[in-house]
Amino acid sequence: MVFLIFVKIKENEDKMKDKVVIITGANRGIGKAATKEIAKLGAKVYMACRSVDSANSVKEELVAETKNKNIFVTELDLSSVQSIISFAKAFQEKETKLDVLINNAGIMSQTKKLNDKGAEMTFAVNVLGHHLLTKLLIDSLKKAGPSRIINVASDYAGGLDLDDINFNNPNRQTEC
Repeated sequence: MVFLIFVKIKENEDKMKDKVVIITGANRGIGKAATKEIAKLGAKVYMACRSVDSANSVKEELVAETKNKNIFVTELDLSSVQSIISFAKAFQEKETKLDVLINNAGIMSQTKKLNDKGAEMTFAVNVLGHHLLTKLLIDSLKKAGPSRIINVASDYAGGLDLDDINFNNPNRQTEC
């Protein structure tokens, strides 16, 4: 799947030079790989990460490797509504449009944890946080038109019990 995304991006290499891209969870895994490939194409990339220190280290590595100085680290904790709102507001103060939003960040907790609003943490980060982020950035995406939203997901949701989103059932069986 990720390979197909990169192939499609490569086909449109000339079109990426003036694009603005946000990638959540951009400091490792698929997010880091996507940041690298998109930065190589000359796009302005915002690495939206919970760990700014880790992201800054990766940013320096990617700037050196891609020769693209338009890679920026911005703090975003998708478990926090306030962090998401602050991120979207700060982004919109810097940029007039958003061409590509890659909702990639994700967590998987094997124990019940709740965010500051009482939602189960895995669901809050992987689903609710990206939904709110997309909603807050939709006008920026419309201004770029045509724009793209790419949602990266894992199979963790295969065992998701929609009647017990917050893992309140103590007899719940989890698969990882």
